[in-house]
Amino acid sequence: MRTILALGTLLLSGAAAQAQSLTIDDYVQIRQVAQYYNLAYDNTIKQDKGATVRRAFIPDMNFTRDGGPNWYSAQEFVDYTQNTVKPGTHHYDSNIVIVPTPEGARTFCYTIVYSVPPEGGPIKIGSGGPIYMLFEKDPVGGWGIKHRYNFTSGGTKPVEVPTFPGKPIAPVLARSEE
Repeated sequence: MRTILALGTLLLSGAAAQAQSLTIDDYVQIRQVAQYYNLAYDNTIKQDKGATVRRAFIPDMNFTRDGGPNWYSAQEFVDYTQNTVKPGTHHYDSNIVIVPTPEGARTFCYTIVYSVPPEGGPIKIGSGGPIYMLFEKDPVGGWGIKHRYNFTSGGTKPVEVPTFPGKPIAPVLARSEE
């Protein structure tokens, strides 16, 4: 519970220190790490024994979620998935927001976890709701997930949607009037 409260405070309060600047490459790499986590979890976690998922996290990671187990190392998480991930599991993330922080970056997105039966047929929604992540650079300079928090929709606490503190990373181009 303390981890969740600390994360909520860290994610949602203004940081006392100045946020670092992120480059376009940083934004791309952070998004790639988040998407490779999904791709690896959904498709390769059994075949590669979690190697790709493990690479998405920095060494001192943690992964918490409402109403379920929490993990405090990538290996703990991978060990858990070896017996629980079923074929046909997929993650779909939308509305991804990346915000610089003094330590790295935080992200927000909505996710839906669904499954497709091997024989086809209707999909089944397993869960959905916001995902909050903190990213930091690892010792060799690559981005990794420091903390991942799965917020369970339908609970009593409100979703904390990030505010937009600045301007877009790409300039808005003026359109000529026709």
